[in-house]
Amino acid sequence: MRALATQCRALLAGLVLAGAASAVSAAGGLVFGVQPHLSAARIIDQYSLLRDELARGLGRPVTMVSAPDLPSFMARLREGKFDVVLVAPHLGRLAEKRDGWRRLARTGSLSEIVALGRAAGPLQRLADLRGRTLAIGARDDLARQVIDAALTRDGLALEQDVEVVESPSPPMLLQALMRGEADAGATSRQAWSAAPAGQREALKPIFAAPPLPELLLMAHARLGESAVQTLGKTLAGFHATPAGKAYFRKTRQIDFQPIDDAAMDSLDPYAQALEKALAAHR
Repeated sequence: MRALATQCRALLAGLVLAGAASAVSAAGGLVFGVQPHLSAARIIDQYSLLRDELARGLGRPVTMVSAPDLPSFMARLREGKFDVVLVAPHLGRLAEKRDGWRRLARTGSLSEIVALGRAAGPLQRLADLRGRTLAIGARDDLARQVIDAALTRDGLALEQDVEVVESPSPPMLLQALMRGEADAGATSRQAWSAAPAGQREALKPIFAAPPLPELLLMAHARLGESAVQTLGKTLAGFHATPAGKAYFRKTRQIDFQPIDDAAMDSLDPYAQALEKALAAHR
């Protein structure tokens, strides 16, 4: 327990200390940044095997770090403080187009964003949300970008035509919907499926987006073409190794697959929505 606590402090301190990433790079190591979508303890538990595989593939030590929050992580991503990152798909696409990051792989697991209304309620489609309330995550949340882009296609604007009820987690979002604090809510189908039976049965989907990769692995351009190709091959074969089997059994990410242009292009509306949201609240 004490060792885990030490690792957790180190994981977060790696980005709290301004020179930490530079010090790792100067020592010949790589910095592996994991988007803070889990607690520090769970990041260590979930991704240590992946960190070790990255180190094995390149023959260099790898330090895994995260950040106290997503804005801090995104700032350091833009500043190039990481060498390799594991990020949500819309953030990976934004990093590629805006900052020149290189794609390595996508998870075989997918994320499907759905908008939910009460089963007995009047909402049938996303356009019915005009003048109503929507429970949704923070401005950088993938569900928010997906719904924002879909509403735009329907001629609606989030926060103008549809009032936002911010919910920091899927369970809280679903509870807000069940309590009548919002007319609809947007989250992943996985989160809805994991909800208690009573909540699942009381809600219905009024919108479902095409499935997206759950996470992307990206490399900073400074690593060079040779390292990018080596890491791509390493990740593609990871699922067949004993460590890879343990990793994918734990994370349920299935495997790592190449990312083609069509898959990345499909992320453009969500990356653009994210950039717009960030610019509006700087």
